[in-house]
Amino acid sequence: MQAGKRTFILFLLTEAVVYLLFYSFLGFMLHPNLSATLYYLYLLIVPLLLIITIGSDHALVKNALRNIESKDWTVFVTALFIWGYIFAFNKFSPFDMFYGIAIIDEINFRFLVFNMLSRYIRREYAVVIQAVLFMLLYMNYIIFEPGGYPGLYAPLYVVDMFSMGILYGVLAYLRGSIYLDLIIHLSLFDMVYFSPPIPGWIPYVMLPT
Repeated sequence: MQAGKRTFILFLLTEAVVYLLFYSFLGFMLHPNLSATLYYLYLLIVPLLLIITIGSDHALVKNALRNIESKDWTVFVTALFIWGYIFAFNKFSPFDMFYGIAIIDEINFRFLVFNMLSRYIRREYAVVIQAVLFMLLYMNYIIFEPGGYPGLYAPLYVVDMFSMGILYGVLAYLRGSIYLDLIIHLSLFDMVYFSPPIPGWIPYVMLPT
């Protein structure tokens, strides 16, 4: 099998597993043990598939190395130290600041999906399509927890997820790395630890975490 065809098949398999497991662990929320098992399977299996898929293609490996070597890594490390200090100062474990799903999202959508789409369409269009796919992944909250998004909150949530997908995608496109995306995505999640319960629209704009 040709390398390009093999990579494409692995890519489709990876995305199928991403959506299947992500929708499944929320769909079984009424069964906590099963939901937790599916969640941890997601955190275990998806990174392995991402590594295998990226490693199967020379161009993807080359692009991944270029991402890793980006000068933005200094900003990323600085942000991690700042958040680590904030968590430790507030007596949280510094390891709590690492949100596995956010890291997987950025590697998957802003690197793998974006780069695979860029082989067939213009990179600007790839940014938009990966944002749509990102939005569709998080539509599971609308499907399985409709009561959590009453009235206008449901369409606002959809717009919010698409907008964040565009923001993350544009940053990755312009910078040539996902470091800044990781900083923003992880920071939005980490802010939840220190945010008091607030009614209204404010909690909803933090949902891209």
